[in-house]
Amino acid sequence: ELGEEAISKDANYSYYYARDILKGPFELGEEAISKHANCSCYYAKDVLEGPFKLGEEAISKHAGYSYRYNNLIKHLQKTNAK
Repeated sequence: ELGEEAISKDANYSYYYARDILKGPFELGEEAISKHANCSCYYAKDVLEGPFKLGEEAISKHAGYSYRYNNLIKHLQKTNAK
């Protein structure tokens, strides 16, 4: 396997690829990202700049990332309401 298909199988590689190379969503890697609370939370913050529904189940199982994610969503809602 080469290229994006290989990257998409790893949550960390997918997150960094989206953030640093694409500078936007990497749909092919979202399934892998969604299985990890940390990657899901940072993907929502740094790449989507909004909710990452697919990753919310993993995030909800980790108290620290759940707290960060909820604060992120609240902050974005306040920012977008202005």
